[in-house]
Amino acid sequence: MKFPSFRPALIASTIALAAGLQDVADISPKSSLRGDASKQPVASATNNLRALQDNEMEGKLLVRDINYGEDALEGDGDGDSNLRRLKKNNKGKKNNKGKGRPDETLHVEFADGMIYELKNINSSWTNGKGKGKVSGKDRIKLSKNCIVDAGSASIDLRGSEPEDMASNKLFDRRGLQEATTRRTAAQERNLAALRGDDGRMLQTGTKTVLAVKVVMNGGNEYSDSMSSLRDKVFGTDKDIYNLKSQYAACSYDQLIFDPTPNREMSSTAPNDGSTNIENGVVTIRINRDVVTGEDGRVNNAVTSKINELFGVSSPRQLADYVMYCHPEGTMGGIAYAYINSWNSVYKDTWCNSLSAQMHEIGHNLGFAHSGESSNQYGDQSGMMGYSYAPSEDPVMCFNSAKSWQTKWYKDKHYTVNPGASDGSECFNGNLYGIADYDSASAETVIIKIQNTDSEADHYINFNRDAGINTGTLEGSNQVLVTTAGGEGNGYAPSTLVAKLGANGSYQV
Repeated sequence: MKFPSFRPALIASTIALAAGLQDVADISPKSSLRGDASKQPVASATNNLRALQDNEMEGKLLVRDINYGEDALEGDGDGDSNLRRLKKNNKGKKNNKGKGRPDETLHVEFADGMIYELKNINSSWTNGKGKGKVSGKDRIKLSKNCIVDAGSASIDLRGSEPEDMASNKLFDRRGLQEATTRRTAAQERNLAALRGDDGRMLQTGTKTVLAVKVVMNGGNEYSDSMSSLRDKVFGTDKDIYNLKSQYAACSYDQLIFDPTPNREMSSTAPNDGSTNIENGVVTIRINRDVVTGEDGRVNNAVTSKINELFGVSSPRQLADYVMYCHPEGTMGGIAYAYINSWNSVYKDTWCNSLSAQMHEIGHNLGFAHSGESSNQYGDQSGMMGYSYAPSEDPVMCFNSAKSWQTKWYKDKHYTVNPGASDGSECFNGNLYGIADYDSASAETVIIKIQNTDSEADHYINFNRDAGINTGTLEGSNQVLVTTAGGEGNGYAPSTLVAKLGANGSYQV
């Protein structure tokens, strides 16, 4: 692949593809830091309003990514129709409007793991200081005038501004810059250099996972057994493809998810159906009726019960990542997760879905969505696009931008520096798929074209349909070109901009 000129550059797919093929070779989500000081507090249906307590004034800022609207998606039946995708309009184009769109909301997490959505924040803060905040890292302090609504698990700031609190260190264990931040290209690169090693801590090593079967009043519960849930997450029985196996495969065993250690409940625990933690799963029974839209309240009830039963101050003390598997009827979406944090939440058997597990835990790890055109989920070449209902497929990994971010293949990265004169101004060689990463002959698997004039760089991969990526649903056996900010180190949405066959080209 040669790039003889970079103003403009011509990306040609005349790579000698080592797959033996003959003829193939800034999405910027709306800021989640939103608020309207003119709005008045609105009580939930349960009317559980109270004043903010002194011990709830300080907490960690979180952004939550939500998958909304199963009813706005086609493919809820059996077989291949289980693949979840946005419905098409009458012109055959993907409909990105209405209930099928993803959304982001702003939250605060207190020391006990309780999480509340923040509402009615002063707009001068959301449009100013708030844009530079980092999910999972920055701490804030709320005003005593705030009102807590336990029913909706929200806090009404009544037009006030959160006060900044000093973080423990510049970039803590889960601190990655959010996509809502806008800095100059030079500032972005300086910050990216600082947080590169921090992202590596999230995306490598051995991590523990706890999957929670939630049981509620009226016989409403996550509909699979504990043994089935354990199998779907960790592959302890007959499940071949699962959270543990696919992250291990995609990372070439650099990121391992193990069941959290067994732990017994306290001797004073009520005999209500809750269980000890066994091989990474637990049943938690809460005294709540199912009310659609009160999933935040359910989450906090589960968190409180876990703290009580196991004598911890937060579920974070039990596992690196905790999955809450809700019964049907509590939530309007199919799943969501908190960015650079520990918690992900699923609608019933979406907890079993391979792609939903990979996608939501991906948010916990600091991955943003992978889009195409104006659709934030549109890139179907990897796991940060759409989620799909089956528990065993699609078997695939991540697009080039996310793969670069993981640093799993960093010894086979290649950076093109336009304007350089040291040989790095072009790439001329073979580009291999990540499925061939462990092959000695595979010298390069991802190319990054450094853009010194903007935040967004270009990432290029050969999307080989084989092995760990055999189920990729878009751009199979093609050269894919993706753009993303964050220097490939931090949380930043990516956009698939080109799919190139033999002799194809794309102009930057």
